[in-house]
Formats: sequence, C-alpha cells, structure tokens
Amino acid sequence: MDSHKVEDKELEFRPEDSSHFEKYGVSAASVEAEPCVVDIKSSNNKRWSSHNFPWAKGLEEFSGRLFGNFSLEPEQREVINATMSGRDVFADVSAIDGREVTYQVPALLCPGMTLVVVPPLLIANIKVKNPPLGRKSMGLSGLMELTEQQRILGELVKESSECKLLYVTAGTITKLSVPRSRVGEGCRYHLTGVQPLQRKSSLLPISRCLQVAKEYCEQLGVEPCIKLFEQFKSYEGLYFFLGSYLSSSEDPDIHFKYIEAAAKTGQIKEVERVTRESNFYDPEKTKNFLMEAKLPDARPLINVCDRFGFVPDLTHYLYTNNMLRYIEGYVQKVNPGNAPLVVGQLLDDECPEDFIKGLILSVRSLLPVEPLVDECEKRNRLRLLAQFLEHLVSEGSQDVHVHNALGKIIIDSNNNPEHFLTTNPYYDSRVVGKYCEKRDPTLAVVAYRRGQCDDELINVTNKNSLFKLQARLQEWFQ
Repeated sequence: MDSHKVEDKELEFRPEDSSHFEKYGVSAASVEAEPCVVDIKSSNNKRWSSHNFPWAKGLEEFSGRLFGNFSLEPEQREVINATMSGRDVFADVSAIDGREVTYQVPALLCPGMTLVVVPPLLIANIKVKNPPLGRKSMGLSGLMELTEQQRILGELVKESSECKLLYVTAGTITKLSVPRSRVGEGCRYHLTGVQPLQRKSSLLPISRCLQVAKEYCEQLGVEPCIKLFEQFKSYEGLYFFLGSYLSSSEDPDIHFKYIEAAAKTGQIKEVERVTRESNFYDPEKTKNFLMEAKLPDARPLINVCDRFGFVPDLTHYLYTNNMLRYIEGYVQKVNPGNAPLVVGQLLDDECPEDFIKGLILSVRSLLPVEPLVDECEKRNRLRLLAQFLEHLVSEGSQDVHVHNALGKIIIDSNNNPEHFLTTNPYYDSRVVGKYCEKRDPTLAVVAYRRGQCDDELINVTNKNSLFKLQARLQEWFQ
C-alpha cells in the first residue's frame, strides 16, 4: 500500500458512510460463532473474500478514499468482512504492507471504538504513519507526559469525542475509563504484528501464541498472560510459557500453575521433577490438586506429601484408590522412617492385617521401632507387631524399644510374663513396670524390683494396698 499516496490532510469522514453500513446491521458486538482465522499469505477463503456482502460496494469506495486503493486484496477483504460480520478474527498479516486496512476500515465504519495495542516506541509514529485519520485516532502511552495523558483521557470520555481508533500500549489499558456508549457492546482489539492468542489450539500453532506471550509479557505482566492462556484453556501453551520463567521465579503461583499445566498436558515426569525440586509451590494447594487430578503415577503426590508432612493424607489417598504398590514403594524405597505414620493410617482405614504385617516385615531393621510401637499401642493393636519383634530379637537386636514392646505383648497375652520380666536383660523396667500397673500390679512389682526402682515399688504397693508384698520386699532389700 505504500505505493499509493494520500493527501496530508484530515480524512473526510462523511456521515453517510456510517449510516450506509449501519442499515445493513453492522454493529460492534461480537457474535457467538466459530472464529475466523486468516493467514493473509495463503488463506484464500472464498466465503469471507466474497463480494456478496451487502457493504461490498461501499467498502471499496471508502477504502479508496482512505488509502487511495479502490481494489482490496482478497485476504484483506477476508479480514474486513469477517470483522464487520461480528466474528472474532485472528489474522497473521505481519509480513504484508497495508495491514492497517484490515482494522482501520472496520474501525471507522462500525459503531464504537477500536483499541489498537502497539509497542511503546510506535505510539510516537501514529500521526506520521496515519496522517489522514486526524482526530479520529489517538495514542496513549506511559512514555507521554502526564498532562498529555490526562488530556487524551479527558477527550475520550466526552460523548462528543470523534476518536474511532485508540492506539495504546499494553501497560496503559488498565488506565482506561471510557463510557460503554463510546466503546460499544463489543469492543474490538487489534495487536500489531503477530496476533495474540488462538481460541482453539487446533487452529494455529502453539509456538505462535508463545511467541506473542513472550513478546508482550514485559508490558502485560506474567499474570495477565497466564489468565489469557487459562481463558482459552490452552494448558499446553501455559506449560511452555511458564517453563521459561520457572527457574528464575520464586512466585508460588507460577510454580503451582506450571505443575497444574504440566499435569493437564500429561507431562508427568516434569510434574514429578518440579514437585521434588521446587521449594516455592504451595504444598497444601498442590497436594489437593494432585489428589483431585488422580494421576496414574502417584510419585508427584508422594514427593509433596513426603516433603511437607502429609504422610497420613498420602496413605489414605493411596489406599482408598487401590494404589497399594505405591504404599510399598514409599515405605521400602523413599522413606522407611515414615513407616509408623503409614501403618497408623492403614489401621485407621481398616486395612487387612496381612498387608500391614507384610509391609512391616519388608523393611524390618530400617523401621524406627519406638514410633511404630506408639502408633500401634494407641490404637490397641500391639499384637500386630509380634512377628516383626520376634524377627528382630532372633537377629540379635538389643534395642530397648524392641524388648519393651515385646514385653508388653507378652503381658497382654499372659504368655508366662513373669519369666520374661525376670530373665530378659534388655527391657526398661520403669517403662514396662508402668505398663503393668493398670493390668497386674504384681507384675509391676516384679519389673520394678528387677530394675531396683525403689520409689516406683513403694508407690505401686501403697496405691494397690500390697502391704504384705511391701513387707516382704523390705526383707529382701535388707
């Protein structure tokens, strides 16, 4: 279009131009329909390049007065016809001269105002680049003087404003406060260069969307770009977009949304890596998302729960979803030290004892015995550990916690407890004696006597009126 010269004077915008198109039902409002996608170099869409639209004759006349060109290219006609039909249009016109035709003509002919988003450095060239538009185009940028910005904003809110095209930078969009009557029900947007986002991922390559998001991210900010990808449910685009920021960001929301996008696009290995390595995502939020997502691989959830102390929640999720092999893998390979918490939750979930016993025996000496005993004892399920404890004793264990637990089991089962209390040299007399007090005080006396716990002996005999036994003990001590 550069070959066509126009006079350097304000465009003569005739009232009949607007009314001519309005009578055909042209409006600023978008319609709910399939978006029009145009590659201006190779589209050749006969539907939209047709001359059969009711505004066809007036369109070329107006374009001729505006640009000096009374014959539109088919691809330009496609964009203009689809836009004036109320469709959402995505057009790649970045390599073609005269691309301004595709949005300036509909902007001037349709009701309302069109926003044209441009890089900051191009704002200063608007009047030079488009001299015929005069007062019908304005530019607003943060690089302008504050008084100039205020003047332009003041002009826009006037009902008498003639502005049809407002060139803005991405950072100034949020400053706009224009009455709806000025913009119309469906405000039209145009981004110079490569267009921003596709409505459906099948229509355009995701690489093009990523290119735009990265190009305008500095002006728009990361969060608005994220919202755009989410709006169009382009999780693949969001995954690649956030991937370029992940290593340099400590924002929990960016890390969480990256995990979310990776999970929704089937990038399970990446979800596993980030949940294992990142220190910035929200653990509770991530745990809840992974549980709702029900990924076929539980390793990402295992990473989160193991690192941030959600082991009972993890165990309950794995058991109720019949993912028993992941319970075994976690206890055997990831963190045997948390096996007591796993066993406790399995008992609460009424898991079969055979599975729990097999799980405990599979790690044996790697288990911390004291917390395991505590988890079982507070649920009155100590006998579950009998086989496990006997294995440890047969292997030569002298761990006091092993022998304390075994002694408690023998006392509860009344399997010749006096023999154990008098012959076993490894249990703690105070611990086992206290356990015996509520069950059989005489056994407590045996345990305390073995350990020479004089104060405990006096207390238990006085408390249970064992005065004859107390007198006999005094004789023994003398």
